[in-house]
Amino acid sequence: MIDDLARTAVGDLRTATSSDVEAGLRDVYAGHRRRRRESVWAASAAVALAMGVGWWGGHAMGNRGPSTPQPVQTPPAVQSKTCSGAIHCLGVMRYRLDLTRPVSWHLPPGYQLATGSDVTDWQGESDALTSADGGGPYMSDTVAGVTVLEGVRAASADGGSARADVADTPRAFVTWLAAQPYLHASSVEAARVNGHPAWHVRVSLVHGAGDGPAACDDRHACFATTITPDHHVTGIRSGMVADYTAFALPGAGTTVVWSWAFSHDRSALARNSIAVRGLSWAAD
Repeated sequence: MIDDLARTAVGDLRTATSSDVEAGLRDVYAGHRRRRRESVWAASAAVALAMGVGWWGGHAMGNRGPSTPQPVQTPPAVQSKTCSGAIHCLGVMRYRLDLTRPVSWHLPPGYQLATGSDVTDWQGESDALTSADGGGPYMSDTVAGVTVLEGVRAASADGGSARADVADTPRAFVTWLAAQPYLHASSVEAARVNGHPAWHVRVSLVHGAGDGPAACDDRHACFATTITPDHHVTGIRSGMVADYTAFALPGAGTTVVWSWAFSHDRSALARNSIAVRGLSWAAD
């Protein structure tokens, strides 16, 4: 099994890296990611089938004559709704997200891991919680959060594609973002994320910028900033202030840690920094 996977990985790498090493690495990691997910589904289906056959067989045999009632056995590895699919629970407030490059996340109190469409092969997210009557107009109980994006490119104005005039590097992305006329931007500064050299900028919309020409998450008017290989678009919306920190992650290209808050709440960004410190990627 391991030898087969190794031969498959080598074959994938030789084929995918013929013209672009980094693109080849992303393809290999993404391929392994898909195979892991397919293996998990196959294993789950096999367990379910075995349990079903066992139940049917036991039921049929029991109908042949009296038998001693047996206690119902609970499956030993039943997980909560949060810890399923691409999300794995590692302990109290500790998770692993199976992104193209899997990331471990130790969340602080007051944060929850997002599920559903907020978790893809290229994206994971955690949200800061508040009371329902204090929430913003976008997410009823959420005013701030941190989103991790792998394979990031600068998005076109309408969010339909990556910008060809912005190089596929962390510094190029952050420098492009800081120069956008619809944003107030801090100076671009060097930073570090989980030991990786990175580039950071803080931005907010200029007054009177409007709602923006793109549709973030396919539903909110925004100024598009990022697009991932699966064409998921994120960006800045009215009332947001955000920190963008970009770094190069082997196998996942430009990776962005996007810390955001509504109502221009910079104190929320300070709280988000604790969640950012809880991120870690396995050694290259």
